[in-house]
Amino acid sequence: RRRLFTSAQLRALWLRDRHCTFPGCRIPATWTDAHHVRHWVDGGPTDLSNAPLLCGRPHTVAHRDRLTAQVTPTGAP
Repeated sequence: RRRLFTSAQLRALWLRDRHCTFPGCRIPATWTDAHHVRHWVDGGPTDLSNAPLLCGRPHTVAHRDRLTAQVTPTGAP
């Protein structure tokens, strides 16, 4: 129902992921956005099980290249 992540969800992601989850990127969590692994328009839920943190460039690359990830209780590897 809801497309955007709430501030409480973002804070939980900051605590879980701690930084951008793109391989090799260590941009701090506060400089990132929550990314829908399964896109919202495709029925992806706006919840923690469908969201890793990504900073600007990796977020663009994930969409451009249609990358996917698997989110675990400890975050996306």
